[in-house]
Amino acid sequence: LPEAWRAKANVCGRQLLPVRVDRYDALIMVVVSVISYTTNIVYGIFAGVVLACFRFSWESSHDFKVQSGLRADGSKLYTARGELFFATANKFHLEFDYVNDPERVALLLEYEPQDYSAVHAIRKVMHNYEKAGKQIEVRIHGA
Repeated sequence: LPEAWRAKANVCGRQLLPVRVDRYDALIMVVVSVISYTTNIVYGIFAGVVLACFRFSWESSHDFKVQSGLRADGSKLYTARGELFFATANKFHLEFDYVNDPERVALLLEYEPQDYSAVHAIRKVMHNYEKAGKQIEVRIHGA
């Protein structure tokens, strides 16, 4: 933005507008503008919402991590940090060592499962541990 416009965006010494626009946000703005100009504003807004949803899912899937550690009683604790939903559920079951884990395993989820695919992924992990003859306890943090 021109310096004169940026100066008007300052209120009490705070910059209200971002100094830089993210590349993906700029792409969404261009796509919405082009589609709105060439067809209809409804189609442009719809395309922008779809692209923003894809971006949110992509970024949220990278925030999901599973950490493990042994407890004092000899059981193993897996802690899932981040939201478990369709974008993270596909690889969730690969984070566990079904063969080498002790007889008792606990899974602590930071958030509740967000959709059916997350619930299915948890059931798959439980089934794999039961197939290996081990006990698993699933808890949600704060519940």
